[in-house]
Amino acid sequence: MNSSNRVRARGHKASREITPEQAADKVKDVARTIREVSSTARDTVKKFRESGAITELAEAVHEAAASTRDTAKEISNTAKEVRDSHLAANTASAIEETAKAAGETLRVA
Repeated sequence: MNSSNRVRARGHKASREITPEQAADKVKDVARTIREVSSTARDTVKKFRESGAITELAEAVHEAAASTRDTAKEISNTAKEVRDSHLAANTASAIEETAKAAGETLRVA
């Protein structure tokens, strides 16, 4: 940034300066907003607690977690049963035999 741009930037900044009274008013506005938001947050949390919504939500999450756990166990057990029954291996073997037979049929024809 050259010196003329710096002067222009400073001049622009100076035109936006506020008086001490305006600054004090802005601080008061911010304080008022903080009080209002704090009060609203306090009332909201109180209503959530009184309504039982937080407890209900916690119970629903617990039930969903338990259900997910049980489903994962069922899937795991089913996968073990399929593996132990050799169903996949037998199916693969049957497919290989069918492919060989089809290949022999094509060669003969």
